[in-house]
Amino acid sequence: MEYIDVLLPHWPFAAASAVFFSFVKVMKDGPLSASRAQQYRWVRFIRQWFPLPFYPIVAGALLGLIPGVPVSPGVEVWELGPVLYFAAAGTVPIVGRDVYQEWKKYHGLT
Repeated sequence: MEYIDVLLPHWPFAAASAVFFSFVKVMKDGPLSASRAQQYRWVRFIRQWFPLPFYPIVAGALLGLIPGVPVSPGVEVWELGPVLYFAAAGTVPIVGRDVYQEWKKYHGLT
């Protein structure tokens, strides 16, 4: 039960990471897919100048700018605290996916 007391205040971070993971998956397979980049010039432009791993980080920073968004205790002490907090939450899905892909490659899975 003591783990729950430690982890419970960080539910906004976990929730934002899960949303950003879904956000990247939808953007990569949908509006900004490689097949659409072949069809539309503006999709090629976005994919060229704004790589997909930046989307959740930027979305997290923008989420941190919204006043009243719940954060863990102590984050709002610094003015840019929520921005960096949610930008870090956007970084977790990127790193987690890369680690998972390397683990699969190491074990010979596709």
